Amino acid sequence: MRHLVIIPFLLLAACSDDAPPVDKRAGEAKQLAAGGYAVDAKVESMTASDKGPPASKAKPGDIIKLAGCVAADGTPDASLFVHPGDQCRATQSYTRGALLNIQYNCTRKGGAGSVNYSVDGQFTANAFTAKVTEGTSFSTPDDYVLVTNVTGKHMGACPAPAPKAKS
Repeated sequence: MRHLVIIPFLLLAACSDDAPPVDKRAGEAKQLAAGGYAVDAKVESMTASDKGPPASKAKPGDIIKLAGCVAADGTPDASLFVHPGDQCRATQSYTRGALLNIQYNCTRKGGAGSVNYSVDGQFTANAFTAKVTEGTSFSTPDDYVLVTNVTGKHMGACPAPAPKAKS
């Protein structure tokens, strides 16, 4: 009879929510591997956000090839996500625990205004995927919102910087 009294308590303990927490992020990359990355950015959508035609000729389905580097501390260069030639500064950046969230504020040569990017994605040690939303705020009537899905792969060491011209 003593055993019958103990069994309900054992069953209750087995169903308890007090199980030790499982670290679901164990084994995830803490940061992107340093080095060079090749990126394919597939255009998901292009929307004019002003009265005139958009300043970009990109259309859904286009693939934009990008390349850039990741620093030794795991910080990705803006060139992995933004229009080639844009001069950018990160206004917010979070690249930890396999999550990637970066905001860039940029200027474009010949553009009177700014270009803002929002990068949201995930990464492993040697690759990343993200949705990048690019929105322009030009003084001309050709603003747009461009959404791309990017995939980046680690390709080895970063290319050496081009030698400086001798003066």
